[in-house]
Amino acid sequence: MPNSINRLTVIGQVVHQNHGHNPSVFVFSGNVQLSEDQEQPYLRETSVDEHWHKLSYGWIESPYSVSIKNDSEFSMYYAYSDDRDHEWVIPPGMGVVLYPTSGLAIRSDGVSKYQLYAVKG
Repeated sequence: MPNSINRLTVIGQVVHQNHGHNPSVFVFSGNVQLSEDQEQPYLRETSVDEHWHKLSYGWIESPYSVSIKNDSEFSMYYAYSDDRDHEWVIPPGMGVVLYPTSGLAIRSDGVSKYQLYAVKG
C-alpha cells in the first residue's frame, strides 16, 4: 500500500581521508512532511554561463527544496537573487541540497551543464 503522506527524504554522506589515515565519515538524513498537493517535482538538465541567472523552477512557484548537481568541469556559484555579494561554490562533479527562503541565482566559470531538482513544500 502506498504511503499516504507526501514527504521529502534527504540522505547525505561526507567522507574525508588524509593519506595514511582512516577516513572520517559524516552522515546526515532527515525527512519532512510536504503539503497534500500532488504537484510533481521539477527536474531539468540545463546550462549556465559566466553571468548571473535567476533559477527557474518551472511550474513550482516557491520550492521547499532545490538540489543542484554540477555536471561540468567548471566551478559553479549560487547566491540569493537579491544578495549576490555572498556566493557559495559548487565544485565540478559535486552537488548541494538547498532550502531557499527567497529566489536563487546561479553562474559558472565557463559554460556549465547542471541538473536542477525542485520540490514544492
